[in-house]
Amino acid sequence: MRTSILLIVAVASLSLTGCKYFSQRLNKEEPVVIDYNDPEFTGVKPYYEEGHLVREASYVGGVRNGPTTTYYRGTDRIRQIINYRNGLRHDTAKWFYEDGHLFRITPYVNDTIHGTQIQYYRSGRPRTKIHFENGLREARLEEFHDGRGKIERDVNITYRVVDDYEEGYIYTIHATIDHPSYRVTFYRGGLADGRLFDPNRVQRIYMSDRTATIQLHRSRGTNRGYIDIIAEYITPFANRDYIHKRIPLPYRDMN
Repeated sequence: MRTSILLIVAVASLSLTGCKYFSQRLNKEEPVVIDYNDPEFTGVKPYYEEGHLVREASYVGGVRNGPTTTYYRGTDRIRQIINYRNGLRHDTAKWFYEDGHLFRITPYVNDTIHGTQIQYYRSGRPRTKIHFENGLREARLEEFHDGRGKIERDVNITYRVVDDYEEGYIYTIHATIDHPSYRVTFYRGGLADGRLFDPNRVQRIYMSDRTATIQLHRSRGTNRGYIDIIAEYITPFANRDYIHKRIPLPYRDMN
């Protein structure tokens, strides 16, 4: 009888031990394997360079959707955050100084800049504002002192002409800007809607010693009675600003 009781206890003990071990195996969390190369990947994908995390990008079904965050190399400090929708930049993108202060915001609509781009001082005050419409920027920008208001610059295009129409049917225009310290580039053409700079609608003008030269010759066609030129100069803040000038022509048969 005593032997039977001991046997029953031993069997029961083994049974309980087996159940406990089986339960532990059922509840044990198996490691999750993430295939970042899956063309239908959904989640946040990290990118490394030389062992350092440099970027994290959000995907849905293999397409960028949500924020992509870039870090300053070798740190966990954010350099930029760009939002995507169906693979295209969309909404406000942000850039940061390395100390974490906001540096710039750029608005995107379907991968095209649309709205006002603002660059900031570390104080949080605006440094530069540039307005865009469907990817084209307004010719004039706004720049600000840190806490001392908007900067007013009076930059103008000046020009002189050499009229050789009577001798050789040539009319030459030499143009420059009245700020000799600013680096400048000239284009022939006007502004879209009178205010937007479109690089596809202008032609760069040959320049020598900061002076653009346009030489017009007699032709069969007629001109509009004027030519448009644009000066692109670099401000002390390293931004591009554009000014437009319409120059009247005394001869309609020159192009």
